[in-house]
Amino acid sequence: MTGIMVKRPTWVLWLSILFVLWNLMGLASFTMQWMMTPADIAKLPAEQQELWGKMPGWMWAAYVVAVGAGTLGSIGLLLGKKWATSLFLLSLIAIAIQFSMPLLHALDKNLMSMMAFPAFIFIVGLVEWLTARSWTSKGWLK
Repeated sequence: MTGIMVKRPTWVLWLSILFVLWNLMGLASFTMQWMMTPADIAKLPAEQQELWGKMPGWMWAAYVVAVGAGTLGSIGLLLGKKWATSLFLLSLIAIAIQFSMPLLHALDKNLMSMMAFPAFIFIVGLVEWLTARSWTSKGWLK
């Protein structure tokens, strides 16, 4: 079936749209966090203030790659492009890198509850990548 695109079920379109919306929320979150002022950071709980104060450039870079690749991957999925799979994998790797320092911080301070949402983000990234892989193998992406 190389080069032939199999007709996709209608629900594939709706899941692709959901992935696009999720990733657009990630872009919005990045933008809001990037624009935070010292006064905004001072309003955060103490644990988060400490993390924001220590956030190195490589974490910001991983954040940009995670949301950028995820958003482009979700658009690719919507367009039926198999390159979405590679972008979702790149996003997943960047998510793991981005949350590595907060995970170490949470382990050190016994604050694992603060990792619930990052874990959810990682799981969604994993689902996006596995979905794109599955759809490629079914011939729904070309």
